[in-house]
Amino acid sequence: MAAASDAYSLGVLTYQLLTGDLDNILMKALDREPERRYPSKAAFSADLRPVESNLEIRRRLELLLVHLELQEMA
Repeated sequence: MAAASDAYSLGVLTYQLLTGDLDNILMKALDREPERRYPSKAAFSADLRPVESNLEIRRRLELLLVHLELQEMA
């Protein structure tokens, strides 16, 4: 049971790291209420910039997960 819990926790953490900020940004951009959407392309871009700068961290996380998967198979 502990291994399954660890895998679930790792999955939740990974999901949050990979989608958290981007999900919030996209939900704001796609909000049904126009007044809750971004007021301009510039405001939308400003929120996307930090996500873009985190891409390298995300790539490293993906490599770590692949490594962990390979260790689990061995």
